[in-house]
Amino acid sequence: MIKNIVMVEDDEDDRRIFHNLLLPYDDLLLNVYTCSLLSSCLATVFEKKPDLVVLDLNLPDSRGIDTLNTLIKRFPEQNILVMTGDLDEDYRFRLVELGAINAFEKGAITVAEFRKSVVEALYPVQKTYLQDWYQKQSRH
Repeated sequence: MIKNIVMVEDDEDDRRIFHNLLLPYDDLLLNVYTCSLLSSCLATVFEKKPDLVVLDLNLPDSRGIDTLNTLIKRFPEQNILVMTGDLDEDYRFRLVELGAINAFEKGAITVAEFRKSVVEALYPVQKTYLQDWYQKQSRH
């Protein structure tokens, strides 16, 4: 089965790197659509109905949590994996509480961790598990 992913990243080098990391799966067929603006992401998500959005929070037309909130407001059931340049555990918990499947810091994630995050995000059972885990952690 072919999975559709929308990658939203305004930095051309980062977009190329993360796009290339998504392609070499032997047993997982992916269509990857790239956007550099939240506005184009919203149109692409509406048109393609992707299985996953990999979302940079800081874009030319939207910044920070507002980026995630806008996407979730328009597409509340959308699976979203957040990537950002600056992330601590409190911010990660907040992003997951708002509806992201998970979040990672672009400069700190390994290739294996990125690929694992994407594969886990493509299967809905993982979304519930990770969100429940983060919610339990944030209560402590």
